Amino acid sequence: MIVYKAIGAVSAAMSHSGISKGRKNQQQGYNFRGIDDVLNALSTALVDAGLVILPRCVERIVVERETKSGGALFITWDESEGGEFPIGMIVVSPLGKGAGYSNKMSYFHSSMVRTVETVFGIKTFLNDAANQADLSDLFTNGL
Repeated sequence: MIVYKAIGAVSAAMSHSGISKGRKNQQQGYNFRGIDDVLNALSTALVDAGLVILPRCVERIVVERETKSGGALFITWDESEGGEFPIGMIVVSPLGKGAGYSNKMSYFHSSMVRTVETVFGIKTFLNDAANQADLSDLFTNGL
């Protein structure tokens, strides 16, 4: 199985069960899921697809900030090799819809670009970002 198809199989498996936000931040009162929760939830799907996670730290930056408005962390993979296959993206945010939310929308790299441009108030979208949907559907109050 090509690795990108295997990643797609894991995404499909997770779309049925999701990963709940079973932990609570005591300071700011939001629910979240930790990396151990994610890895435990993914383990069966990864084994079934014949995948293993080999962590590699490219660069480690640790910055701790308190924020009133939340924020988001986008973890994504580069485009697939040899065609248009789904690529993975994990969005971690107290503003996310949560409870393993997923949808049937197809997003493109330009969707991520459009989202970042929208968040920063850039009105002229780069290249294909003008033609793509943003990622607002992943958040409780849009962007």
